[in-house]
Amino acid sequence: MKVALITTIICTTMLAGCNLFESEEDKAKKAVAERLRDPSSAQFRNVKGGEKRGMYNVCGEVNGKNSYGAYAGYERFVASNGGKAIYLESEWPTFEVRWITDCP
Repeated sequence: MKVALITTIICTTMLAGCNLFESEEDKAKKAVAERLRDPSSAQFRNVKGGEKRGMYNVCGEVNGKNSYGAYAGYERFVASNGGKAIYLESEWPTFEVRWITDCP
């Protein structure tokens, strides 16, 4: 009985704060938003996820506020590896190739 209780407490403590049910799309949106000047202003559209070339990628468009407080306009993004690799259209000269090869 004590072993089961201790095991339950340890497992609960280890999982506290971990969102096991956060989707790949949600992870990608969070990571993309963090790259913007004002992460809380992020607006997303046309977000799609799927496996391509052996990796799960999330692609879509994001809009965020610029330094003047106005929305800058939508730009495309590709997020790979659970949002650990983010490619924004405005930051990558070869973005079109990534969009074509990595987006589902």
